[in-house]
Amino acid sequence: MSDGAPQRLVSLVPSTTESVCAFGRGDRLVGCTRYCTEPSAGLARRLRAQLAGG
Repeated sequence: MSDGAPQRLVSLVPSTTESVCAFGRGDRLVGCTRYCTEPSAGLARRLRAQLAGG
């Protein structure tokens, strides 16, 4: 059972991606768009490879 907190996050809005990282939850991101500048470039490339679109 989960404690109710999301375990995996997909962000389709760059400002939301930045907020997730600012709140220290970048480790839960599993996808983002090519327009997202956060998280770091290397992680963002890996995440974008897992998500079609954007």
